[in-house]
Amino acid sequence: LEVLLENKMPRGPSLDTYAYRIHDLFIKARTFRHYPAHCSFPRLEGLTIMGRSRLPQFRTIVGPTRLHVVSPDLPSLKVLILRELQYIPDVPYRHITHLSIDNSRIETFGTLLGVLSQCTSLDRLVLFNVDIIRETPPDKNVLLPNLKLCTLGIVEHGLRLVRILYYLVF
Repeated sequence: LEVLLENKMPRGPSLDTYAYRIHDLFIKARTFRHYPAHCSFPRLEGLTIMGRSRLPQFRTIVGPTRLHVVSPDLPSLKVLILRELQYIPDVPYRHITHLSIDNSRIETFGTLLGVLSQCTSLDRLVLFNVDIIRETPPDKNVLLPNLKLCTLGIVEHGLRLVRILYYLVF
């Protein structure tokens, strides 16, 4: 079962009723206040979270840098796709094998590397048009022993992202 959640929760039975059947979930939001942060998705394998719209270069982060969109109880999550976000979702990263982040802004290298350090099973990493706002150097390198594919798509205003290669060990 695949579910698309847009700006309002669906009418009728609550999402909790069907959460155990959902394998792929696509969340698109202008705001995340209506989303299933309380639901447990025991069979969820793929999660796509899409933010507002393409982020202009001049937008700034307001508020926390971690976002609680779904329950952190996602034991089967393997694929995480983040698009057009300003925040990193608070999900369990240890079993993720495929991570894709595109058209997003991340506060520092440390924030991004902190997420990657939790991805101990990561096999494929795709970072496209990810803007690192502040160049604060991270404290340590990140070991990704299972990484087979690392793809960086860099546009002119995102040239800082290429420096991530200095901190990844695979």
